[in-house]
Amino acid sequence: MSEAQAVAGNIAQLPCDVEPPVPGDKVHLIIWYKEPADMPIYSFDSRGITALDQGKHWQDPTLGGRAFFKHAEVPAKLNLDTVKESDAGLYRCRVDFKQSPTRNSKVNLTVIIPPEQLSILNEDGESHIPYFVLGPYSEGTSLSITCVAAGGQFMCKCNQLLG
Repeated sequence: MSEAQAVAGNIAQLPCDVEPPVPGDKVHLIIWYKEPADMPIYSFDSRGITALDQGKHWQDPTLGGRAFFKHAEVPAKLNLDTVKESDAGLYRCRVDFKQSPTRNSKVNLTVIIPPEQLSILNEDGESHIPYFVLGPYSEGTSLSITCVAAGGQFMCKCNQLLG
């Protein structure tokens, strides 16, 4: 199983190995599933054609036209545009060849939800720091600041001591 990450609102790229195990063999059909569902969410059909760029693309209407399979890239990838938090999960790519056995591979997609708010607190706990600029301070002065990121998938609070 491979891992993929994407920031919400950006493009996710889900890799799939479509290289035939036998030289000269050809890809016939590529089907993507989002587990645990048994219904496909995307397919690329190259049966009965001579060049892969003539293959037929289909996607489930629930994807809203956000998906496109890039078969010519190495590895091939299913791109999901404008990724949403609900796109996170386990995907399965099934590749049917003309002669070789079917190959299944899985990709776990993690969608990163960035923080909604970022605050920097000075050593007195004051959060109003215009333009996130501190100082001026004399060289060698100790300074304690706290950075607070809120929103997204979690809240992170970290202290930094400069000096």
